[in-house]
Amino acid sequence: MSGSYHDWAQYVCSQVYNHLISEVRKKISDDDNQLAKAILYATSNPGRALRPQLVFAARNAVGELPNEEQPLALAIAGSVELIHIMSLIYDDLPCMDNSPTRRGHPSVHKIYGENIAILAADSLKSLAFEQLSTIDSLSYPGILLRLLSYLSQASGYSGICLGQAIDLVNDKNYRNESSVLDMYFLKTGKLIVASIFMGAWSNPHMSEELLEPLSRFAKNLGVSFQIINDLRDNLFVNETGKIPHQDLEQDKNTLLSYHGPQVCARIALDLLEKSRVDAELLPGDSSRFCQILAWVVQQIPIGFRSGTCRKTKSLHET
Repeated sequence: MSGSYHDWAQYVCSQVYNHLISEVRKKISDDDNQLAKAILYATSNPGRALRPQLVFAARNAVGELPNEEQPLALAIAGSVELIHIMSLIYDDLPCMDNSPTRRGHPSVHKIYGENIAILAADSLKSLAFEQLSTIDSLSYPGILLRLLSYLSQASGYSGICLGQAIDLVNDKNYRNESSVLDMYFLKTGKLIVASIFMGAWSNPHMSEELLEPLSRFAKNLGVSFQIINDLRDNLFVNETGKIPHQDLEQDKNTLLSYHGPQVCARIALDLLEKSRVDAELLPGDSSRFCQILAWVVQQIPIGFRSGTCRKTKSLHET
């Protein structure tokens, strides 16, 4: 789909969530139990679908697509969004971040209880891998194992789980800036990397030579995105539906523990500028990547976007 970034992002979100709700309803059929209701509730409140956007953008960025192949793209985008929703359910639990709201609505555990919320998250993770299993391995030889590997690494010990553990455990060995950035990459960046790699490998033009610029692009985007999330929380600028300022009140180890908001914003902008440079190295149409980067820049509170280099400022105008 051509057109403005806003229209395209809305299109991706509606396509992916319509697909997810359809697949979830097939799975739970007419079940009327609490677990089925919790799963439907969790998947019926769309976010921005940033990770699915990255799947579609990556497919285009590595080379011209022979055709739309919409079912393949939707299966991949749906799987990463299900993992993301799973992580949000876990993140909101009282034993984790203890957030009563998400996306402007009560968190899953506030309506269905902690036990059902955990089971709903587990169910969504299984459904994510079921989504990938629908891909025809004969039509797309060699792709399925790559997709499963990326998603399993991002959603397990090597990604979200370890990142969340480091975030939770107030260990003095992790109370340093380097550990914070590592935690950001594990907790947020790994699934962003997976989304981009999974989208890229769904294009037959993807090759090993493109792994390095894609990896740098994805890692810098993922870390900067989490820095900005923390910055917005600190400044009471919050559109995720969560209660702001929780990290500071809970003495969470964030980049703001070591730098003021202006420095944190500059670090994020520098990382996004590096991502922009890597996007321009890709052989396909990287315009959606650049539009996503520009949107991320806009999430930085306006008073903290100054003091950056000339090239980074160009992202503001994309």
